[in-house]
Amino acid sequence: MEGNTALYQKNHIVGAFLVGLVIGLGAYFVWDNQGNLANRDVQDTKQGGKGDQTDSAMMESKNSVSVSDQLAGFAVQIDRATLAEDGWIVIAEDVEGEPAYLLGASRRDAGTYENVDVELLRNTEEGNTYYAVIYKDDGDKQFDNKKDTPVVTSGGNPVMTAFEIVRR
Repeated sequence: MEGNTALYQKNHIVGAFLVGLVIGLGAYFVWDNQGNLANRDVQDTKQGGKGDQTDSAMMESKNSVSVSDQLAGFAVQIDRATLAEDGWIVIAEDVEGEPAYLLGASRRDAGTYENVDVELLRNTEEGNTYYAVIYKDDGDKQFDNKKDTPVVTSGGNPVMTAFEIVRR
């Protein structure tokens, strides 16, 4: 009987050791993988290269706006707009090839939108050029051209598109 008890205890010790080994190895692999991911993120940030360029390129591709030429009116219909962050779709009048006077703004949460109407403070005019420009919201959900700024590409250009007001 004593032999069976010793064998029984030995089996329990071996079983407990194996269970502990499996748990220990599992914990090590989980910890090691998390550590490696964190270290890679820190390296990309410190290098200021690959990580930053990827983030910048992703932000650019996530911000876009397209508008077809349209008839004069008190609103502009945006064909499609994609905002990476909460912001504004702003309509500006062309002055010497640049967006100048802001005529209207429509706030949107981050996302993609189609057929959005932006109401204007005054009527657009036939033959004139206008711009649809994506602006960042400063967080107060109120458009202010001194606080809210245009979203820019990595080259420093605003995310915008020009369109014309055509005759009927």
